[in-house]
Amino acid sequence: MEEFEVVAKADPKFNFSEIKTYAWYGATAKLNDPEGKWSVPDMDIGNEITFLIDRELRARGWTEVKETPNVWVTFAILFDMEAVLIKDEDDTLSFGETVPAGALYVALADGETEQAVWVGAASCTVDEKPQTETVKKRLDYSVSRIITLLPQ
Repeated sequence: MEEFEVVAKADPKFNFSEIKTYAWYGATAKLNDPEGKWSVPDMDIGNEITFLIDRELRARGWTEVKETPNVWVTFAILFDMEAVLIKDEDDTLSFGETVPAGALYVALADGETEQAVWVGAASCTVDEKPQTETVKKRLDYSVSRIITLLPQ
């Protein structure tokens, strides 16, 4: 999956080796897709990403808790369509044919201070009218690669 770029940044003062528990802080998704070209109608992408992040964090030996976690976890999905409104001959407006880029950000915040201590991101091009199985594979790959960049 060579079209992916995966990066992360950590607070060098935070002791990641002491993390044993996490809790969800919330998640956001921003999709500017008025014509429905990039959505996946039969899939809840937020639930899929939550499942994948849970799987990866548990594989690290972390436990999800409801109160007083070592870290809070959140994610954001952003799609920048870079589409330009153009005026057609009949004066209607439509979107240009620009290929969008999508990004998944996963962030951890200190459980006590709620200050960000780590952010990982994966970005890639997004296919128009993507197949559900393709989206699942890309999300799985993205989440797995992002979490591998967490300090031990």
